Amino acid sequence: MTILENGRPNRIRVGSPIDQRLFDELSPEEQEELRQEARKKVAAERQKLAREKFLAQAIEDERRESDPTKQKIPIFLDLAGHSQYILLDGTYYHHGHTYYVTQDVYAVLMEQQTRGWAHEEEVGEPNRKHYRKPSYVGTQNFVPPAYDPVASSKGTAISAKTGAVTNAPKANDGVVRV
Repeated sequence: MTILENGRPNRIRVGSPIDQRLFDELSPEEQEELRQEARKKVAAERQKLAREKFLAQAIEDERRESDPTKQKIPIFLDLAGHSQYILLDGTYYHHGHTYYVTQDVYAVLMEQQTRGWAHEEEVGEPNRKHYRKPSYVGTQNFVPPAYDPVASSKGTAISAKTGAVTNAPKANDGVVRV
């Protein structure tokens, strides 16, 4: 290591070219053999990493199936006009997206969404001219309009005696079903 005029050691250059003299001692056939060996080692490392990740995911899936509280359920976030997202435990849940979350997270997101809409109505719905809640999003997520109380006021009726549905919208009404 050499010393500069100011008494400090020379800086190490990152990415400096490899000394060509090392390669001159190897024949082209040896270089190609070493490259193939390197490719095999990298492929083995990648396969090992993929196996570990897949195993971790499979273990998580098995735990989720055996524990009902860890099962993932879908939620479509339809936030009030003053909200763009909900930040929960460092994770952003944006308006207008479907997420698959545990029951605990689902309960919190539904509560925040409902409180946002309640606040919107309480202050006189200032964002109503900019955003109107879709008719197919009811008090619960993924409820077809035939069973939604808001939709029932638009002509859809459910008989309490027989359970028959009348004036229900068609199946291709834009509702996201899982």
